[in-house]
Amino acid sequence: MGGAALRVLRPGPLTTVQDLGRHGYRKEGVPVGGAVDAQALWLANRLVGNAPGEAGLEVTLFGLEVEALAETVVAITGADLDARVNGAEAPLGESFPLRAGDRLAFHGPRAGCRAYLAVAGGIDVPPVLGSRATDLLGRMGGMNGRPLRAGDVLSTGPVSGMLRDRVGRRLRPGAVPVPGPEVIVRAVAGPQGDWFSAEAVGLFFSRDYEVLPTSDRMGLRLAGPAVPPLPGRELPSEGTPVGSVQVPGDGQPIVLLAGCQTMGGYPKIATVITPDLPLLAQARPGFSRVRFAAVTLEEAHRTLAEWARWLEDPDLVRQD
Repeated sequence: MGGAALRVLRPGPLTTVQDLGRHGYRKEGVPVGGAVDAQALWLANRLVGNAPGEAGLEVTLFGLEVEALAETVVAITGADLDARVNGAEAPLGESFPLRAGDRLAFHGPRAGCRAYLAVAGGIDVPPVLGSRATDLLGRMGGMNGRPLRAGDVLSTGPVSGMLRDRVGRRLRPGAVPVPGPEVIVRAVAGPQGDWFSAEAVGLFFSRDYEVLPTSDRMGLRLAGPAVPPLPGRELPSEGTPVGSVQVPGDGQPIVLLAGCQTMGGYPKIATVITPDLPLLAQARPGFSRVRFAAVTLEEAHRTLAEWARWLEDPDLVRQD
C-alpha cells in the first residue's frame, strides 16, 4: 500500500519536503538541513504512525493547497496556519483521514510560522546522501532540490495494517504550547563570548529583539540593541552549529537555523539550546520578538536529556 497520494494545487510561498536532516556530511560542507522545527515533524510522524524520520511537508506561513488522490491519513503540527479540509477547519495535533478528492488548504498564520504535514507512509522521494530533505542551496533532495510547484504529485511509502487504525491519535492536551509573539529561548555562552564587552553581553541577555523579514531557513535575523564584538580581533572561519548566535560588524545578532552553512567567520556570542530551537522555528518575521535567557552548560545538558525523554513518552500521543 502506498503510491500517489497528494497533488499540489497551490504551493504557497515556500513549501518543501523535509525530514530530520542529512547527517554525517558537514565535513564535506553539506548542511544537516531538514525541518526547521524538527520537534513538530517528529510529533506529526508519531501521530500518523510513521517512524520519526519520515519525510513530510514544511509549510511556511500560508498558501499550500493539496488534493488527495487516494485515501490516506495525515496530521498537522507546528504553526496554526488555519488549515481547512473542503472548507471545514482541520484539527491541529491530531491524525485525521483524507479521502480521494478532498482538498486541504492552509489559509494563513493564526499562531507561529511553519506547519508540518505528515502523511501515513511518509513522502516518498529519492533519498540523497541518506536523506529526503530539500536543500535549497545545494539543490538536492525533495523534489529535485526545489520548493513544491503546482502540479507536483507526491507519493507515499507503504503502510502496514489498516489506515483507520491510524486515525484519531492526538497529542496530550497542553503538550506543545501555542506559539505567541513573545519568544524566550535559553542559551549558553558562545565560544567567542569573551570577544564582547560585559555591557554588550548584559544587553544581549536582557533586551527584546525583533525578528526581521529577511529571516529564512538559514537564520533568524534580529534587530535590537547592537552588541558589536570588541575591535581588533579577526576570527578564521570555523564550524557553525545550529543555534549559534553570530554577530556581524553591525552588532545585530543572527541565530542560525536548520538550513545554515557549515562554516562561518562571525564571532558567536551564544548558542541556543536544542530544545528551544522549535520556538525560534515558529518566530514569525515582522511579528515576533525574541529574548535570550542565560543558562549554564550543565542546565543545558539536563534540559536536553529531559526533552529527549519527553519526545519518546508513550503517553504523549493518545488514541480515541
